[in-house]
Amino acid sequence: MSDPVITSLPLESLVASLTNPRTTFNAATLNELAETIKEGGVHQPILVRPLPGARVPDTPPGVTHEIVAGERRFRASRIAGAPTIPVWIRELSDAEAEKIQLIENVQREDLKPIEKAEGYARLLRETDMSRADLAKAIGQSTSYVNAALKLLDLGPEGRKAVDAGELDASRALLIARLPSTELQAKATKAITKNGYYNEPMSYRAASEYIQREFMLRLNDAKFSKTDEGLIPDAGSCKACPKRTGANPELFTDVKGADVCTDTACYRAKETAHAKAQLKAARESDATLIEGKEARALMPNSWTSRVEGHFRLDDAADSPTKTPLRKLISKEMEKAGITPVLIANPHKEGEIIATLPVEQVTQLLHAAGQDKAAQDIDRDSKQDAKYKAEQAAREAKNKLEARWRWQVLEAIWPAANERYPAFSEDMNNILRFAAQRYVSMLNTDKCKALCKLLDLGKVAPKDGLTEWIREIENPLAALAVIVAHSQVEYQYWRSTEPDDDGDNEALFVVASGLMVDYKEIERRARSDARADAMKAKKEAKAESKKTAEASAADAPAAQAQDKKGKAKPKPERPAARAGASRKATAPKISEEEARQGIAEAMQSDDAWPMLRSSTSGAMDGTAAGADAGPPAKQIEVSDRVMVDRPEKDQPGHARHGQEGVVIRVRASGKASVRFSSEDEALLPVAWLKVLAQSLWPFPTAPEKAQPPAPAPAPAPEVEWRIGDIARVRDDAKGPNGKRCKTVGKVGRVTGLADDGRIQIKHGERSHEIVILQPEQLEPYTATANPGDKIRIVGTSAGDEYLWRQGRVEAIEKDGYACILTAKAGGIASAVTFRPTDLEVL
Repeated sequence: MSDPVITSLPLESLVASLTNPRTTFNAATLNELAETIKEGGVHQPILVRPLPGARVPDTPPGVTHEIVAGERRFRASRIAGAPTIPVWIRELSDAEAEKIQLIENVQREDLKPIEKAEGYARLLRETDMSRADLAKAIGQSTSYVNAALKLLDLGPEGRKAVDAGELDASRALLIARLPSTELQAKATKAITKNGYYNEPMSYRAASEYIQREFMLRLNDAKFSKTDEGLIPDAGSCKACPKRTGANPELFTDVKGADVCTDTACYRAKETAHAKAQLKAARESDATLIEGKEARALMPNSWTSRVEGHFRLDDAADSPTKTPLRKLISKEMEKAGITPVLIANPHKEGEIIATLPVEQVTQLLHAAGQDKAAQDIDRDSKQDAKYKAEQAAREAKNKLEARWRWQVLEAIWPAANERYPAFSEDMNNILRFAAQRYVSMLNTDKCKALCKLLDLGKVAPKDGLTEWIREIENPLAALAVIVAHSQVEYQYWRSTEPDDDGDNEALFVVASGLMVDYKEIERRARSDARADAMKAKKEAKAESKKTAEASAADAPAAQAQDKKGKAKPKPERPAARAGASRKATAPKISEEEARQGIAEAMQSDDAWPMLRSSTSGAMDGTAAGADAGPPAKQIEVSDRVMVDRPEKDQPGHARHGQEGVVIRVRASGKASVRFSSEDEALLPVAWLKVLAQSLWPFPTAPEKAQPPAPAPAPAPEVEWRIGDIARVRDDAKGPNGKRCKTVGKVGRVTGLADDGRIQIKHGERSHEIVILQPEQLEPYTATANPGDKIRIVGTSAGDEYLWRQGRVEAIEKDGYACILTAKAGGIASAVTFRPTDLEVL
């Protein structure tokens, strides 16, 4: 190569090179450059060489030199009309000229990342340059060249995103490192169109996403990283080029060398390893639990926890941060205990080594890990208690939902029977209302209604709409749809378990159709009590049977000597804990769950209506077998009518009179208040119940209940129906705990023979409480103008009961109050006695 010469040559003496990698030129930019050349000429010479001999026959006469680099300036000069152009003449071979062209081309600023990478690849392919030589020639590092060349592994989706400007080189490289086009396509879509607004991820977010979704740490693998035979085609992970440690310059953002970028291969090795484990487990003498039995121990797919067992190799099951196997392996070996293997029913081929909880506790004690053993024992007891409570809650929720649905089932036939026919115009209005209700229901509720109405296999909402259109009695349809809208037992919303507010529509419709929903509820609770008692007996019998079986198995723990005589064996942890494969785990059993449910159904904390009406009959009959036929059931607060139609019958003079039961005597008679001036003691047989009391009123505590601790002495008060009472601050229930209704003010609505008093402290059906006299105190309001009050007495009229308002003034006759207006009404100004008010 001779020294270069700088001179000027006519444009007609120059010809473009045939090997220039740049084949297209933007016309607009060429014209801009031509304008610049017109004004100031060409400032940098173009590189040329003498015309090669091979090109002489193909070029016009007068052409003496070939352009090596600078063809764009040459073309712009021709457009500008310049006669000459400054040149730099060098003697270059074909290979040298092409190498210069390639290097010059890849250094252009307008090249896209993929075009630049393709230029680097061509340089390496068509010249004798190494990657280090190329890096030196372009003034970059070798890692820069390696990263650029990696972009050529980008799939079609990634290349398209780069060309469109949606991916820059740095984020494109993150995607190009993934081993398959499928994974690259998924990553490209996620990174370029992320979030609600389809905005691209930042480099950091993209790097974290790819590491999280497409890379797996080999240190966490359950298979051996050096096992070449696990999947022969894949070989050892240590020698795999897809491991980040094999090319650290490409994975500078990934911490750790042992990270696998081929998730498909990783999962395949996991599966192969698990299958090999399962095969080995089946061929060994270890206890292997699989199939239905394994599913019973591992019911949930989102966790690998095993009911009643601890995983030996998972630190999550250890009371310390060290896996249990490391803590008790020596004791297991001494005692000859082998793990119980569980075939994970949710992950094919995965084998989990476990031991029963009780056995783990014994082995920890033997290993000197007393604190860890105590922690496990405590946690196991708490877990068992929680499961029993949960089972009781679930049983109660099912009961609540069941009887409400039974009410709805009774409403439908009653609606068909009771509702009259209307004019067609009225029917059209009712159909419209029913269809409007259906349009607001979700699919699940529509399905439930279709099942109730036995509509068969129909599109739920469309089927209901068509049914309403065709039904002869649309009022019945509307009634059942309205009732269904609030049939659900919403245990998650109710602050009180017997809150009727969530089911108001159901109960209003039932009452209007004379469906005795209280009786349906009572029967459902009675059945639930019977089922609970039966389950409790079965659990007790099963427990006894298990204990007898354990006692029968006890002699088997002793080894026999050669002569057949029983020979005692030194006690070891396995003997104390029970045989390794038969150890009883301290987990809640089915029997314990049943017993917990039964106790919950019988407990005082359950809804009072769970308690049997026979525990204290208000008609005075005994609950025992010798009590004889029961008398008619009459409850305190029932509204009754004297039913003595025959003139010669005793009591005929009161026939047809209506009143309220204020006391039921053991003699089979009831005190009935017909008016404020008129009360009478009448036989229960003379009375016909018109309306039941809002609350069952048992007269005797359950035998299993401990006597309630006596509250502080209170002055004796002779309570009467209608008196205003307040629950004392020191009132306690049968369990000795503070009553939930402490401080409540209400009206006396019932008096029982045993002295207990029924107080209604609100307008809703559940706002009733039954207490001992000593838990109550008389209440009289002392209010000031401006105080917020509630009406609890009826001296001014029943229509004001439970309404709220404010004291306007204190007058001679009492408190002048302004009551808050009801919806659509106006406020009321009324004067009340002090015994009618509660100061809020």
